[in-house]
Amino acid sequence: MSEKIILIEICGSHDECIYAQAQVFKRLGYDVLIIASDDLSDRFTDYDIDVELEYFSFSKNRLNNLSKLFKIKKLIKNVNPAHIQFNTASNSLVMDLLFLLGKKYSYSGIIHSLKKLTEGTTQKIINRYIKKYFVLNDFLLDFIPKLTSAHEFESFYTASFPYNFDIHSRDDSIFKICIPGNVEYKRRDYLYLTELAKSPNLNPNVVFEILGNSKHRYSCGNDLKEKVKHCDSSDRFIFHDNFIEPYKFHKNVQSSDLIMPLLHPNVEYYESYLTNQISGTYNLSFAYRIPMLISKPFDIVEDIRNTAFFYDSIEECISQINRIVNNKHLLRNEKFDDYISNKLNLDTQAIKINDFLFKK
Repeated sequence: MSEKIILIEICGSHDECIYAQAQVFKRLGYDVLIIASDDLSDRFTDYDIDVELEYFSFSKNRLNNLSKLFKIKKLIKNVNPAHIQFNTASNSLVMDLLFLLGKKYSYSGIIHSLKKLTEGTTQKIINRYIKKYFVLNDFLLDFIPKLTSAHEFESFYTASFPYNFDIHSRDDSIFKICIPGNVEYKRRDYLYLTELAKSPNLNPNVVFEILGNSKHRYSCGNDLKEKVKHCDSSDRFIFHDNFIEPYKFHKNVQSSDLIMPLLHPNVEYYESYLTNQISGTYNLSFAYRIPMLISKPFDIVEDIRNTAFFYDSIEECISQINRIVNNKHLLRNEKFDDYISNKLNLDTQAIKINDFLFKK
Protein backbone atom coordinates (compact mmCIF):
# COMPACT_ATOMS: atom_id res chain seq x y z
CA MET A 1 0.00 0.00 0.00
CA SER A 2 1.33 3.42 -1.00
CA GLU A 3 1.84 6.24 1.44
CA LYS A 4 -0.86 8.86 1.37
CA ILE A 5 -0.88 12.58 0.72
CA ILE A 6 -3.80 14.60 2.03
CA LEU A 7 -4.95 17.67 0.09
CA ILE A 8 -7.10 20.00 2.17
CA GLU A 9 -9.49 22.67 0.88
CA ILE A 10 -11.92 23.60 3.65
CA CYS A 11 -12.22 27.28 2.75
CA GLY A 12 -14.52 26.70 -0.22
CA SER A 13 -12.30 28.28 -2.84
CA HIS A 14 -9.52 27.69 -5.39
CA ASP A 15 -10.76 24.20 -6.20
CA GLU A 16 -9.38 24.78 -9.73
CA CYS A 17 -5.89 24.22 -8.30
CA ILE A 18 -6.51 20.80 -6.78
CA TYR A 19 -6.53 18.56 -9.85
CA ALA A 20 -2.95 19.40 -10.84
CA GLN A 21 -1.74 18.76 -7.30
CA ALA A 22 -3.50 15.40 -7.15
CA GLN A 23 -1.96 14.48 -10.52
CA VAL A 24 1.52 15.41 -9.36
CA PHE A 25 1.32 13.45 -6.11
CA LYS A 26 -0.06 10.43 -7.97
CA ARG A 27 2.91 10.65 -10.33
CA LEU A 28 5.19 10.58 -7.31
CA GLY A 29 3.63 7.28 -6.22
CA TYR A 30 1.35 8.49 -3.45
CA ASP A 31 -2.31 7.77 -2.87
CA VAL A 32 -4.33 10.96 -2.55
CA LEU A 33 -7.09 11.86 -0.11
CA ILE A 34 -8.89 15.15 -0.69
CA ILE A 35 -10.61 16.70 2.31
CA ALA A 36 -12.92 19.49 1.18
CA SER A 37 -15.83 21.61 2.27
CA ASP A 38 -19.08 20.14 0.97
CA ASP A 39 -19.89 23.22 -1.12
CA LEU A 40 -17.20 21.94 -3.51
CA SER A 41 -18.63 18.43 -3.85
CA ASP A 42 -19.66 18.93 -7.48
CA ARG A 43 -16.16 20.06 -8.49
CA PHE A 44 -14.56 16.61 -8.41
CA THR A 45 -17.07 14.58 -10.41
CA ASP A 46 -15.09 14.87 -13.65
CA TYR A 47 -11.74 13.74 -12.24
CA ASP A 48 -10.14 11.01 -14.34
CA ILE A 49 -7.74 9.89 -11.60
CA ASP A 50 -8.33 7.73 -8.56
CA VAL A 51 -8.60 9.84 -5.41
CA GLU A 52 -10.45 9.47 -2.13
CA LEU A 53 -12.84 12.23 -1.15
CA GLU A 54 -14.14 13.31 2.23
CA TYR A 55 -16.50 16.28 2.63
CA PHE A 56 -17.32 18.38 5.68
CA SER A 57 -19.91 21.09 6.12
CA PHE A 58 -18.82 24.39 7.63
CA SER A 59 -20.75 27.47 8.72
CA LYS A 60 -20.17 30.83 10.40
CA ASN A 61 -20.55 29.15 13.78
CA ARG A 62 -17.06 28.52 15.16
CA LEU A 63 -18.20 25.91 17.70
CA ASN A 64 -19.92 23.93 14.96
CA ASN A 65 -16.82 24.23 12.81
CA LEU A 66 -14.57 23.05 15.64
CA SER A 67 -16.60 19.85 15.93
CA LYS A 68 -15.97 19.21 12.21
CA LEU A 69 -12.29 19.98 12.60
CA PHE A 70 -12.04 17.41 15.41
CA LYS A 71 -13.53 14.85 13.00
CA ILE A 72 -10.93 15.82 10.40
CA LYS A 73 -8.22 15.44 13.04
CA LYS A 74 -9.45 11.93 13.80
CA LEU A 75 -9.56 11.08 10.09
CA ILE A 76 -6.01 12.35 9.59
CA LYS A 77 -4.77 10.41 12.61
CA ASN A 78 -6.24 7.19 11.18
CA VAL A 79 -4.68 7.85 7.76
CA ASN A 80 -1.29 8.89 9.17
CA PRO A 81 -0.30 10.68 5.95
CA ALA A 82 3.20 11.13 4.62
CA HIS A 83 2.40 14.79 4.04
CA ILE A 84 -0.46 17.31 4.22
CA GLN A 85 -0.86 20.01 1.59
CA PHE A 86 -3.24 22.92 2.17
CA ASN A 87 -4.71 24.14 -1.10
CA THR A 88 -5.46 27.44 0.63
CA ALA A 89 -2.87 28.09 3.33
CA SER A 90 -4.76 30.90 5.03
CA ASN A 91 -8.10 31.43 6.82
CA SER A 92 -9.10 30.88 10.44
CA LEU A 93 -10.37 27.35 9.69
CA VAL A 94 -6.89 26.36 8.56
CA MET A 95 -5.39 27.99 11.67
CA ASP A 96 -7.74 26.09 13.98
CA LEU A 97 -7.10 22.78 12.22
CA LEU A 98 -3.33 23.22 12.41
CA PHE A 99 -3.62 24.08 16.09
CA LEU A 100 -5.56 20.83 16.66
CA LEU A 101 -3.15 18.72 14.59
CA GLY A 102 -0.01 20.18 16.14
CA LYS A 103 3.45 19.67 14.69
CA LYS A 104 3.21 15.92 14.34
CA TYR A 105 2.78 16.07 10.57
CA SER A 106 4.66 17.50 7.59
CA TYR A 107 2.84 20.47 6.04
CA SER A 108 2.97 22.67 2.98
CA GLY A 109 0.48 24.98 1.36
CA ILE A 110 -0.38 27.33 -1.45
CA ILE A 111 -0.42 31.02 -0.65
CA HIS A 112 -2.75 32.70 -3.14
CA SER A 113 -1.99 36.24 -2.04
CA LEU A 114 1.50 37.18 -0.87
CA LYS A 115 0.08 40.00 1.24
CA LYS A 116 -1.56 37.45 3.50
CA LEU A 117 1.80 36.07 4.57
CA THR A 118 2.39 39.03 6.87
CA GLU A 119 -1.16 40.18 7.63
CA GLY A 120 -2.84 39.39 10.93
CA THR A 121 -2.45 37.01 13.83
CA THR A 122 -4.19 34.16 12.01
CA GLN A 123 -1.49 33.91 9.36
CA LYS A 124 1.27 34.33 11.91
CA ILE A 125 -0.02 31.23 13.69
CA ILE A 126 -0.33 29.33 10.40
CA ASN A 127 3.27 30.28 9.61
CA ARG A 128 4.39 28.50 12.76
CA TYR A 129 3.20 25.20 11.30
CA ILE A 130 3.65 25.63 7.55
CA LYS A 131 7.27 26.23 6.63
CA LYS A 132 7.06 25.41 2.92
CA TYR A 133 4.82 27.51 0.71
CA PHE A 134 3.96 27.38 -2.97
CA VAL A 135 3.16 30.36 -5.16
CA LEU A 136 1.40 29.91 -8.50
CA ASN A 137 3.92 31.50 -10.86
CA ASP A 138 7.69 31.95 -10.96
CA PHE A 139 7.46 35.74 -11.05
CA LEU A 140 5.90 35.82 -7.57
CA LEU A 141 9.09 34.36 -6.10
CA ASP A 142 10.66 37.81 -6.63
CA PHE A 143 8.09 39.50 -4.38
CA ILE A 144 7.92 37.24 -1.33
CA PRO A 145 8.11 39.14 1.97
CA LYS A 146 10.71 38.05 4.49
CA LEU A 147 9.37 35.68 7.14
CA THR A 148 12.05 33.58 8.79
CA SER A 149 15.04 31.62 7.56
CA ALA A 150 13.01 28.47 8.23
CA HIS A 151 10.42 29.32 5.58
CA GLU A 152 10.96 28.17 2.00
CA PHE A 153 9.11 28.99 -1.21
CA GLU A 154 8.68 27.34 -4.59
CA SER A 155 6.43 27.86 -7.59
CA PHE A 156 3.79 25.32 -8.56
CA TYR A 157 1.90 25.66 -11.83
CA THR A 158 -1.61 24.25 -11.45
CA ALA A 159 -2.38 24.63 -15.18
CA SER A 160 -3.99 21.24 -15.64
CA PHE A 161 -7.68 20.31 -15.69
CA PRO A 162 -9.66 17.08 -16.26
CA TYR A 163 -11.28 18.29 -19.48
CA ASN A 164 -10.34 17.77 -23.10
CA PHE A 165 -12.81 18.63 -25.84
CA ASP A 166 -12.71 18.52 -29.62
CA ILE A 167 -11.58 22.05 -30.41
CA HIS A 168 -12.19 21.39 -34.12
CA SER A 169 -15.92 21.63 -33.42
CA ARG A 170 -15.70 25.38 -32.76
CA ASP A 171 -17.90 27.76 -34.75
CA ASP A 172 -15.61 29.30 -37.38
CA SER A 173 -18.17 31.93 -38.32
CA ILE A 174 -17.30 33.88 -35.19
CA PHE A 175 -14.06 34.85 -33.50
CA LYS A 176 -14.70 34.35 -29.80
CA ILE A 177 -12.83 36.19 -27.08
CA CYS A 178 -13.48 34.69 -23.68
CA ILE A 179 -13.45 36.58 -20.35
CA PRO A 180 -13.59 33.91 -17.60
CA GLY A 181 -14.42 34.56 -13.96
CA ASN A 182 -16.84 36.26 -11.61
CA VAL A 183 -18.45 39.25 -13.30
CA GLU A 184 -17.28 42.05 -11.02
CA TYR A 185 -15.89 45.47 -11.98
CA LYS A 186 -13.31 45.28 -9.18
CA ARG A 187 -11.80 42.19 -10.83
CA ARG A 188 -11.85 43.14 -14.53
CA ASP A 189 -12.37 46.20 -16.70
CA TYR A 190 -15.53 44.97 -18.43
CA LEU A 191 -16.40 48.46 -19.64
CA TYR A 192 -13.31 48.30 -21.85
CA LEU A 193 -15.23 45.74 -23.89
CA THR A 194 -18.02 48.19 -24.60
CA GLU A 195 -15.45 50.57 -26.04
CA LEU A 196 -14.10 47.81 -28.25
CA ALA A 197 -17.54 46.60 -29.26
CA LYS A 198 -18.90 49.94 -30.40
CA SER A 199 -15.89 50.70 -32.59
CA PRO A 200 -16.72 50.49 -36.32
CA ASN A 201 -13.15 49.32 -36.89
CA LEU A 202 -13.49 46.06 -34.96
CA ASN A 203 -13.89 43.00 -37.17
CA PRO A 204 -17.63 42.16 -37.36
CA ASN A 205 -17.04 38.48 -36.52
CA VAL A 206 -15.67 39.22 -33.05
CA VAL A 207 -17.84 38.31 -30.05
CA PHE A 208 -17.08 38.49 -26.33
CA GLU A 209 -18.19 35.68 -24.02
CA ILE A 210 -18.59 36.84 -20.42
CA LEU A 211 -17.90 33.43 -18.91
CA GLY A 212 -19.16 33.92 -15.39
CA ASN A 213 -22.47 34.15 -13.55
CA SER A 214 -23.77 37.63 -14.42
CA LYS A 215 -26.47 37.45 -11.72
CA HIS A 216 -24.60 36.28 -8.66
CA ARG A 217 -24.84 38.29 -5.45
CA TYR A 218 -21.92 40.62 -6.14
CA SER A 219 -22.15 40.68 -9.91
CA CYS A 220 -22.06 43.79 -12.07
CA GLY A 221 -23.70 41.77 -14.85
CA ASN A 222 -26.99 43.66 -15.01
CA ASP A 223 -25.22 47.03 -15.17
CA LEU A 224 -22.88 45.73 -17.85
CA LYS A 225 -25.81 44.42 -19.92
CA GLU A 226 -27.45 47.84 -19.78
CA LYS A 227 -24.28 49.54 -20.95
CA VAL A 228 -23.92 47.02 -23.77
CA LYS A 229 -27.47 47.77 -24.89
CA HIS A 230 -26.81 51.49 -24.65
CA CYS A 231 -23.89 51.27 -27.05
CA ASP A 232 -25.98 49.09 -29.38
CA SER A 233 -23.59 46.12 -29.35
CA SER A 234 -25.62 43.34 -27.72
CA ASP A 235 -24.97 41.05 -30.67
CA ARG A 236 -21.28 41.01 -29.78
CA PHE A 237 -21.83 39.62 -26.27
CA ILE A 238 -22.64 36.24 -24.78
CA PHE A 239 -23.80 36.31 -21.14
CA HIS A 240 -24.56 33.55 -18.62
CA ASP A 241 -27.19 34.18 -15.97
CA ASN A 242 -26.47 31.21 -13.70
CA PHE A 243 -23.58 29.28 -12.20
CA ILE A 244 -21.68 27.61 -15.03
CA GLU A 245 -20.96 23.95 -14.38
CA PRO A 246 -17.21 23.17 -14.59
CA TYR A 247 -17.71 20.88 -17.60
CA LYS A 248 -19.47 23.63 -19.56
CA PHE A 249 -17.10 26.33 -18.33
CA HIS A 250 -14.01 24.51 -19.57
CA LYS A 251 -15.69 23.51 -22.82
CA ASN A 252 -16.50 27.15 -23.53
CA VAL A 253 -12.97 28.26 -22.69
CA GLN A 254 -11.54 25.67 -25.06
CA SER A 255 -13.85 26.80 -27.85
CA SER A 256 -12.45 30.34 -27.58
CA ASP A 257 -9.85 31.92 -29.85
CA LEU A 258 -8.41 34.37 -27.32
CA ILE A 259 -8.68 35.02 -23.60
CA MET A 260 -8.76 38.54 -22.15
CA PRO A 261 -7.99 39.10 -18.44
CA LEU A 262 -9.00 42.81 -18.72
CA LEU A 263 -6.50 43.90 -16.07
CA HIS A 264 -6.15 47.68 -16.35
CA PRO A 265 -5.10 50.43 -13.90
CA ASN A 266 -8.71 51.31 -13.08
CA VAL A 267 -9.33 47.78 -11.73
CA GLU A 268 -9.13 47.55 -7.95
CA TYR A 269 -6.74 44.58 -7.91
CA TYR A 270 -4.57 45.72 -10.83
CA GLU A 271 -1.40 46.43 -8.82
CA SER A 272 -1.86 43.23 -6.90
CA TYR A 273 -1.72 41.19 -10.10
CA LEU A 274 1.67 42.71 -10.90
CA THR A 275 3.36 41.85 -7.59
CA ASN A 276 1.13 39.81 -5.31
CA GLN A 277 -0.99 37.15 -7.02
CA ILE A 278 -2.01 35.65 -10.32
CA SER A 279 -5.26 35.68 -12.20
CA GLY A 280 -6.74 32.23 -12.73
CA THR A 281 -7.02 33.27 -16.37
CA TYR A 282 -3.28 32.65 -16.76
CA ASN A 283 -3.60 28.95 -16.00
CA LEU A 284 -6.55 28.55 -18.37
CA SER A 285 -4.43 30.06 -21.12
CA PHE A 286 -1.46 27.82 -20.32
CA ALA A 287 -3.54 24.65 -19.94
CA TYR A 288 -5.43 25.01 -23.21
CA ARG A 289 -2.77 26.77 -25.32
CA ILE A 290 -5.12 29.69 -25.91
CA PRO A 291 -3.16 32.95 -25.97
CA MET A 292 -4.15 35.87 -23.80
CA LEU A 293 -4.64 39.36 -25.13
CA ILE A 294 -3.44 41.44 -22.20
CA SER A 295 -2.29 44.97 -21.41
CA LYS A 296 1.38 45.72 -22.01
CA PRO A 297 2.58 46.08 -18.37
CA PHE A 298 2.13 42.34 -17.87
CA ASP A 299 5.00 41.56 -20.20
CA ILE A 300 7.18 41.74 -17.07
CA VAL A 301 5.92 38.20 -16.34
CA GLU A 302 8.08 35.81 -18.37
CA ASP A 303 5.35 33.22 -18.91
CA ILE A 304 3.00 35.87 -20.24
CA ARG A 305 5.68 37.59 -22.30
CA ASN A 306 6.38 34.31 -24.08
CA THR A 307 2.77 33.32 -24.77
CA ALA A 308 0.48 36.38 -25.05
CA PHE A 309 -0.42 39.27 -27.33
CA PHE A 310 -0.22 42.81 -25.92
CA TYR A 311 -1.80 46.23 -26.32
CA ASP A 312 -1.39 49.72 -24.86
CA SER A 313 -4.54 51.44 -26.08
CA ILE A 314 -8.03 50.81 -27.44
CA GLU A 315 -6.74 51.42 -30.95
CA GLU A 316 -3.84 49.00 -30.55
CA CYS A 317 -6.13 46.39 -28.99
CA ILE A 318 -8.52 46.60 -31.94
CA SER A 319 -5.59 46.40 -34.33
CA GLN A 320 -4.24 43.30 -32.59
CA ILE A 321 -7.63 41.57 -32.64
CA ASN A 322 -8.15 42.32 -36.32
CA ARG A 323 -4.66 41.13 -37.19
CA ILE A 324 -5.26 37.82 -35.43
CA VAL A 325 -8.74 37.35 -36.92
CA ASN A 326 -7.22 37.73 -40.38
CA ASN A 327 -4.19 35.55 -39.56
CA LYS A 328 -5.47 32.74 -37.36
CA HIS A 329 -2.26 30.81 -37.79
CA LEU A 330 -0.84 33.22 -35.20
CA LEU A 331 -2.94 31.42 -32.59
CA ARG A 332 -1.25 28.08 -33.21
CA ASN A 333 2.24 29.10 -32.25
CA GLU A 334 4.66 26.19 -31.94
CA LYS A 335 6.92 28.26 -29.69
CA PHE A 336 3.95 28.76 -27.35
CA ASP A 337 3.30 25.00 -27.25
CA ASP A 338 6.96 24.12 -26.75
CA TYR A 339 7.39 26.68 -23.99
CA ILE A 340 4.33 25.54 -22.07
CA SER A 341 4.94 21.83 -22.65
CA ASN A 342 8.55 21.94 -21.49
CA LYS A 343 7.96 24.14 -18.46
CA LEU A 344 4.51 23.27 -17.18
CA ASN A 345 3.94 19.61 -17.94
CA LEU A 346 3.03 17.55 -14.90
CA ASP A 347 6.18 15.41 -14.97
CA THR A 348 8.32 18.56 -14.75
CA GLN A 349 6.14 19.82 -11.90
CA ALA A 350 6.41 16.46 -10.12
CA ILE A 351 10.21 16.52 -10.16
CA LYS A 352 10.27 20.06 -8.77
CA ILE A 353 7.68 19.35 -6.06
CA ASN A 354 9.46 16.15 -5.03
CA ASP A 355 12.76 18.01 -4.67
CA PHE A 356 11.13 20.80 -2.68
CA LEU A 357 9.01 18.73 -0.31
CA PHE A 358 10.70 15.39 0.12
CA LYS A 359 14.41 15.60 -0.67
CA LYS A 360 16.69 16.76 2.11
